[in-house]
This record gives sequence, C-alpha cells and structure tokens, in this order.
Amino acid sequence: MMNILKMITIDHRDRRIVGEIYKHQMTSIKIKESKREVAIRKGVRHGCNLSPLLFNIYTEQAINESKEYCTGIKVNGVRIQMLRFVPKILKIMILKWMTTS
Repeated sequence: MMNILKMITIDHRDRRIVGEIYKHQMTSIKIKESKREVAIRKGVRHGCNLSPLLFNIYTEQAINESKEYCTGIKVNGVRIQMLRFVPKILKIMILKWMTTS
C-alpha cells in the first residue's frame, strides 16, 4: 500500500501518517471464555475514515494493472471488460433484464 501511495505521488509526510496509523495494530479474539490479543498484519481498520479511501486507491491500482491482461467477456454480444463494485439493486435490475431479454 505504501508503494502505491508513493507511486501516485502522495506526500511523504502523509504516507508517514498513514503508516503510523496502521503500524502495530492489535485486536482481541475471544473464543468461548478465552480472550487473546493478536497483531493485525494486513488490512485496514473497520470504521476508520481512511479505510474507504485506501481501499479505493488500492483497488484502482489493481484494476489498472489487470487491464493489461484482461480481455473481458461477452454477454449477449456486448463485451464487458471490467466489472467493479455494483450496488445490489443495480445487480438485481441487470439480472432481471438479462432473463427477460
């Protein structure tokens, strides 16, 4: 993630802040009556205001890299090269359209 932030020219001070926020994250795992602290090594914090932004930046980079290799699929004669995150209601509308066409 830090490499991606550097590549898209995020200032080094801002990258350092992001790194400090996510460095040495801990969480508690409770199984029955046993509770244990464990380190979080990957991912972003649930509920953190930065999480959606970091997720979008990371996903956009992955999509850009995959465009080199992805030729897409044909659906009813229409080539779809890339599907992104579609809200459920739109997905339902598309499925209904495909079944009635």
